[in-house]
Amino acid sequence: EELAESPNVSMETVQVKNALISVKVTNASDMPWEYGERYSLQVELNGNWYIVPPLPGNWGFILPLYELPAGESIENSYNIEMYGTLPAGRYRIVVENLSAEFEIN
Repeated sequence: EELAESPNVSMETVQVKNALISVKVTNASDMPWEYGERYSLQVELNGNWYIVPPLPGNWGFILPLYELPAGESIENSYNIEMYGTLPAGRYRIVVENLSAEFEIN
């Protein structure tokens, strides 16, 4: 799946520990960047990215809207336990068309 990433806003993986992925989002634009709590997980297979479906269950997201002011950064953590035990591979977490890649060994 191709992403239409936001210009001048970037996300990078800070830490992967157990089922928590910590990322840093930097807004280098001159406009605020808005985001919510909804995210998805993708896996890279043969050079292509595919959405990882969550396990069956009662999963959901609250729908607040946050704003990251121009020129600022923030660190957020995402719990990926709804995807179960993931096999080794290259993954990325996607939030509002931003992505941060990480490896599971």
